[in-house]
Amino acid sequence: LLVNADALTKEFATGFKINGDPYDRKFWLYRCSAGRPALMGKTLEENIDIPNESMSLTAMPRENDKYVLRAAYPTSPNYDTWFSAVVEPPAAESNNTQTGEQTGEQTGEQTGNQTETPTTGQGG
Repeated sequence: LLVNADALTKEFATGFKINGDPYDRKFWLYRCSAGRPALMGKTLEENIDIPNESMSLTAMPRENDKYVLRAAYPTSPNYDTWFSAVVEPPAAESNNTQTGEQTGEQTGEQTGNQTETPTTGQGG
């Protein structure tokens, strides 16, 4: 792996699921950027302890509609294919902060420094 110290950061979207989430939701974060990982090492001793690696991740609001994240519940029509491609909000939904209860999905909009996700459409 080669890392160029002068390389510019590129934005990306990242999809994930949280183990143990009581709603079994799947998520997409938009306009993400990541820092370089913190490299940690240990001298060999009797036992080898593998340290946890960490890196910063920042998600910013999309420029056209200010959404930061989108979530899907098991009742969402696209739940099974959620990670096939980045899920974009429908055009009609991009102009407001609420989602339809029929979809079973949530969209987050950033206000100030915190991310808000409407509680409508939880499906459970």
